[in-house]
Amino acid sequence: METRVRYVVTGLFTIVTVLAGILFLLWLQNAGALRSKRDLDLHFDGPATGLRTGAPVTFNGIRIGEVTRISFDPSNPSAVIARLSVQSTAPLSRDTHADLDTQGIVGNVQVALRGGTPDARLQWRGSNPPMIEAHATPSLSQEARDALSELRTLVSDNSKPVKDVIANVEAFSSALARNSGRVDGILAGLEKMTGGKQDAVRIFDLAVPSLPALPSRDPVQVAIADPSSLVMYDTQKLLVTDGKGEISPASLQWSDTIPKLIQRKLSQALDLAGLRYVSAGADASMPDASVQTEIRAFQIVKQPDPHADIVLALRVAGRDGKVMDAKVFSAQAPAAAEDGAQAAEAMNMAFGKIVAEMAPWIAEAVTKAPAASDDTASTPDAPPPPPPAPAKRR
Repeated sequence: METRVRYVVTGLFTIVTVLAGILFLLWLQNAGALRSKRDLDLHFDGPATGLRTGAPVTFNGIRIGEVTRISFDPSNPSAVIARLSVQSTAPLSRDTHADLDTQGIVGNVQVALRGGTPDARLQWRGSNPPMIEAHATPSLSQEARDALSELRTLVSDNSKPVKDVIANVEAFSSALARNSGRVDGILAGLEKMTGGKQDAVRIFDLAVPSLPALPSRDPVQVAIADPSSLVMYDTQKLLVTDGKGEISPASLQWSDTIPKLIQRKLSQALDLAGLRYVSAGADASMPDASVQTEIRAFQIVKQPDPHADIVLALRVAGRDGKVMDAKVFSAQAPAAAEDGAQAAEAMNMAFGKIVAEMAPWIAEAVTKAPAASDDTASTPDAPPPPPPAPAKRR
């Protein structure tokens, strides 16, 4: 008998302990569910997307309860009624704002209550809980569809302006590509004006070709006159043309302007070839013959293949200014590049070819001019001629 009594007591103790543990867990989960709570209905005039039973209910950011039931409104199939269990001490009013809120971007949905007028407190009478109108919140997918629809409408309504903008951008990019060299020049000028770092300028000199020795002739004083040319050749920059009339300067810089460079280098080449009495520019004084040069081309041509192109028209005139001979010389040389050292090498090759043809022609042409010793005028050291003898009278 005593054994059975002990079993009964042990069983009752176990059951009481389990029930106490369950009640304690419920109290912890509901943060004091044993406190007084009241039911409240939320009426959604539309879908309550994402709302689930057990979802938390907050008032001004503080949790005051949870959702206990979700059902449809029998009088309005498109409406949803959610039953809430909230703390009786929560200061809820008839004009309390209610809607759905998401915890994070893709978090759980909860009921958010906030605000309300103190003079319009909710009253609980009888078994029917009070009701608050809630604002339905669209889902993220619905908002995305609405945004895409608005974007599609915006593009459709403004298709012509969008096409015009794209065309203008294309025209601007094409103009920018055609004038990339000018843009680089403008940026370089701005960098120089603002004191930015400047790269050292590479200067190239026109090479003097080695010519065969000219035949020995009577000494004749020859002057290389200042060349004539278009204004665009009065520069130290190498000129590059596309073969269609457009000419632009390259970054390569000569040691002098193109006319002065050709004048000096031609004078040096003739002197090294054996034409000893050659002077250039202002150094010439009373020459027996002068070489007049016209620069018709001195540039790099892009098409059909990059090449150096030099065309010089020469005239040899005597002391009296009479032209004794004239000829046009031209030479070309392939260029591996349109700028830099390779372009300078091509110009040197073309200049060497054209000077090799010009030197013997100049030497032959200046011999047609009379030397200074052939003048019939008497020199200052020569004695005056004797006076004529008087006639004798008979």
